[in-house]
Amino acid sequence: MAPVIRGNSLYTIVDGPSWTQAEANSVKLGGHLVTINDAKENKWLAENYASFGQRYNGTEKWLLNAWIGFTDSANEGEWKWSSGENSSFTGWGPGEPSDYALPAETPYELTDRTEDFAHIILPDVGGWRYDFGVYWNSAYNRAHMLHGGSTPEINGIAETPFIRRGDSAYVIVSGPTWEEAEANAVKLGGHLVTINDAAENEWIFDNGLRGWIGFTDKEREGAWVWSSGEP
Repeated sequence: MAPVIRGNSLYTIVDGPSWTQAEANSVKLGGHLVTINDAKENKWLAENYASFGQRYNGTEKWLLNAWIGFTDSANEGEWKWSSGENSSFTGWGPGEPSDYALPAETPYELTDRTEDFAHIILPDVGGWRYDFGVYWNSAYNRAHMLHGGSTPEINGIAETPFIRRGDSAYVIVSGPTWEEAEANAVKLGGHLVTINDAAENEWIFDNGLRGWIGFTDKEREGAWVWSSGEP
């Protein structure tokens, strides 16, 4: 699913199912799980639920269900954004965050046993807590394990800041190999950079962008081409 652009950020669905896996995959794309700065952004995420492809059609009937970057895993009760940004806005549902602790005897394959991670939910008509509208819920690192398995496995919404030049967005994505960097660039809807002229080459340098570019002769020795397919 293609990223959605808002301001100078790209919003992309990344794989979970745990919060920590979704955050790690967000970092590979040059960002973090989404930081929600205000009610307007919270509403925008709800309005674009179809773009994030996280509909859940079980008994809960949720249009949107995805990890966000809010966690108190470092210090219980001290909720912070994984991006390091400061935001006073919260969108908790009634009674949240609950931070219910799993009893020691409860079977669970991960070490996390408290509800230290937030996900955003938009109930469908007739779904659980439909009257609340879009809201945040605290959950364990693998939310689907709980309450008889009624909560689905979920992915996350990554937010990647970019530098704009013309009609393109430039982002540093993770490697370490060229192939991994190219794969991460493709997940953001593009490719490793195609440098078309000396001005672009200089602009990249001046903006402190360092890393793999899209030029390769891996298919045929000596025949250098751009991964984007541009001439």
